Amino acid sequence: MQVLEFVVQGLKHFPEQKRFTLTKGLNALVDSSEGSPRAATLADALRGLLTFSPQNSYAPQVADPAAAISRVGATLLGSDGTTYRLIHDLKTGLYALHQQKPGGAFEPLSSQATEVAQFLKTQVGLPPEDCYQKILAAAGRDLPSKRVAAHPATGMMPGMMMPGMMMPGMMMPGMMMPGMMPGMMPGMMPGMMPGMMPGMVPGAGGPTGVGLGKAVSFAHLSPEDKKQRLEGNRKALGKLKEQQALEFDLDGVQRRRFELDEVLRPVRDAEGKIAEVQELLKPLADVERLPADMIKQLDVFARQKTALEKELREAEEYGHKVQQDERNAVVPPPWTDRVFQVGAGVGLGALLIGLGGAAALDAPGMRYLGFLDVLGFGAVAVSLLTYISKLEDLADLKGQEGVVQERKDKAQRRFDLDTSSIRRLLAESKVVDDAGVEDLRYKVAERDKLRVLLAQKQAEAENVRLQVAPNVGPTEYEDLQKRQADLEARLQGMSFSGNEKDLLEEIRVLSAELGLPPPSDDPSQDGYDSGYPPTRGGGGPGGVGASGYGEAGEDGYGVEEPAGTDARYCLPGGDPPPAGGPPGALPAFMMGGFPGMTPGAPDAVVQLMKVAVDLFHQPVAALGQAAQQRTAQYLGALSDRRFANVSFNDKGDVTAVDAQGKVTPFATLPPQDQDLAWLSVLMTLVEMHLRKRPVPVLAEGWFATIPDVKHPLLAKMLQFLASLGQVVVFCSRASVADGAETVINL
Repeated sequence: MQVLEFVVQGLKHFPEQKRFTLTKGLNALVDSSEGSPRAATLADALRGLLTFSPQNSYAPQVADPAAAISRVGATLLGSDGTTYRLIHDLKTGLYALHQQKPGGAFEPLSSQATEVAQFLKTQVGLPPEDCYQKILAAAGRDLPSKRVAAHPATGMMPGMMMPGMMMPGMMMPGMMMPGMMPGMMPGMMPGMMPGMMPGMVPGAGGPTGVGLGKAVSFAHLSPEDKKQRLEGNRKALGKLKEQQALEFDLDGVQRRRFELDEVLRPVRDAEGKIAEVQELLKPLADVERLPADMIKQLDVFARQKTALEKELREAEEYGHKVQQDERNAVVPPPWTDRVFQVGAGVGLGALLIGLGGAAALDAPGMRYLGFLDVLGFGAVAVSLLTYISKLEDLADLKGQEGVVQERKDKAQRRFDLDTSSIRRLLAESKVVDDAGVEDLRYKVAERDKLRVLLAQKQAEAENVRLQVAPNVGPTEYEDLQKRQADLEARLQGMSFSGNEKDLLEEIRVLSAELGLPPPSDDPSQDGYDSGYPPTRGGGGPGGVGASGYGEAGEDGYGVEEPAGTDARYCLPGGDPPPAGGPPGALPAFMMGGFPGMTPGAPDAVVQLMKVAVDLFHQPVAALGQAAQQRTAQYLGALSDRRFANVSFNDKGDVTAVDAQGKVTPFATLPPQDQDLAWLSVLMTLVEMHLRKRPVPVLAEGWFATIPDVKHPLLAKMLQFLASLGQVVVFCSRASVADGAETVINL
C-alpha cells in the first residue's frame, strides 16, 4: 500500500488547500519552525485519517475552529493495485471512500465509518488502528521520556478517575434538574425522545436537509430571494463542476505519472548510474575542455621533448670537444719546427757550399752540390705548409663554436614550432613542470575512462528505455510534472469540495417553485460527484447518522467526544493543557497527577510488544526472540556501541547489556537510553512488518531526543526502511532524511 497524495484544508497552520504528492520510498516533510507545529499537524491529520476512531477523534487536534471548511483527504494505492480516495470532513465528521474506475473517474464505495474502516483493512491493506498508530505511525509523544509514569500505589495516570469519583457539577444517580420530568435526560425538552434534536419529530432523519427525512422547501422566501439563491446555487454548481473537472484531469495526470514511475523505474536506475559517473566527472572539470586526443598529444610532446634534449645534449658535447680541440691545437712558429730548421740549414749549407766552393776551389763540379738546397728548402716548404694547414684547422675549430650554437637554436626553433599547440594547452592548464604534466596526464586519463563509462551507461539507459518504455516520449514525464503543477495551482484557490446533490436538489426545488424548467444536470454523468462526502448524514437503511459514525454501539463506534475536546490532553505523554484546560477537559485539580509520579514509562516496551502481538499474530515470547538480534543492532548503532546486546522476557520487556556485560532492565535506564531502546524495538517491529506487508510508515518525532550528530545515521536507517516500503518522515531538519526521494519544505 502507498499514499499517493495527501490533501488538507482548514487545518491549524494550513487554512488554505494544500496538496502533497508523495512517492514510493523515503519522503521528508520538513518544518524548520520552532517546535515544528506544521509537521506535527500534518502527521496527526494523516495518521488520524488512516486510523480514524469515533472514540478517539483526531479532528480537535488538527482542525482550525475558525475555518468554514476543514477536511482531510488522501489518494491511496491499495495492496490490491486499485487506487482509492478517502476523504474526511472534520466539521461534520463524515467519511467517504471511493474507488477509481478503469476510465479514471472515482465511484463511491461507502460513507459509513465502520464499512470504510473494514474496507481499509481488507482491501486497501491497512493494519488494525491501534497497531498502526502505536507502531507503524508512532508519534514522538510515545517516546518513554515524553510520558509520565503512573502513580506506584494507585496505578493511575494524570486525569484518571477512580471508581466512585465525581467531577464538580456531576449529578448523582436519580438527581433531577429543575423543570425535568421523570425519564428525561439533562438538556431534553418536554416531548423529546433520547437522541432527538430540538425541532425533530419521531421518525424524522434529522435537521432540515436533503435525504434526512424532510423535504427541502423555500416557500418562506420571497420570489426575489429565491431567484438570488437559485443564481448563487447555479454559480456554486458551476464552480464545483469546474473543480471536479480539474481534479479529474489531475487524477489522470497523477495516475499516468504513477504508471510512468513504475514503467520508468529501470530507466531511473540506469539514469542514476549515469548521474553517478557524471558526479565523478565533476572534479575533472578543469580538464574537460581539453581535446579528446590529449593523451596522444602529451605522448608526442614527451617524445619531441626527449629528442630536443638529446640533440641539445649532443650539440653541447660537440661544443665541449671543439673547445678541447682548440685548447690542444697550439700552432708554434715554423722556425721552431725542427724540420724547418734542418731543411733551412741543409738548403743554405748546400747553396753556400755549391756556389762558394766552386768559386773558391775553382772546382766546377762542386756546383752540383748546390742542388742539394732543393731538398733543404723543400723541407722548409713542407714545414711552412704544415704550419699553414694547422692555422686553417685552428680557424675551423673556432668557427665550429658558432655552428654548435646554430645547431642548438635550430633544434629549439623546430621544437617550438612542432609543439606550439600542446604548449598552449599546457599554459592554459597552468602546467609549468614535468610533475604538472604527469598530474595532467592522470586527470585526462581518468576523464577519458569515465567518458567511456558514461557513454556505456548512456547506451545501457537508452537500451533499457527502448525495452521497457518504447512508447514513452522523452519529455512526457516532465510535461506531466508541469501539467500537474499547473492543475494544482488552479485548484489552489478553489474550495476543497462541495455537495453537488444538495445543490442540484435546491436548484430543482427553486426552479419548480419559480415555475422554471428543471435543470438537466446529472451528478452521476461525470463520475466524479462521489469524490466528496455529503455534508449531511444520509437517511434510510444503512445510512450514516448525523454524527457520521453510524449507530451507537456498532463495533464500538458512535460514542463521540464532547465538542472541542482535544485528544492530545487525554493521551499519556500528550502536550500539557492550556491554562484552565481545553474545552471539555478534566478539571485542573485532576490534571496534576499524584505525588511520586516520575518521568519516563518503565513499561513502554511492554506496551509496544502487546500491540505487536495483534499486528503479527504471534505470542510475546516468539516476537521477542525474533526481534532480539535486530533490536541489538539498532540499539548498538544509536548508542555508539555502549550497548552490545538485548534480551526480552516472556512479558515483552527488554533488558539492555552494555559493552562490559552489565545488565540493565529497561525500567532503570535513564530516560534518554529508554528512548533509544524503545526506538530500537519500534524500528525492528516496523522493519519486520514492512518485510511482511509494505504499508506507509509515518515517522513523526521519533528522533526528538537524539543529538543532531546522529542525523547521518538516522538518514541511513530511514533509507533502509524506505527500501522496504513507503516512509514519510516529519522532521525539523532535512538532514534527518538526507537522500529522500521527495523533500517538501513546509
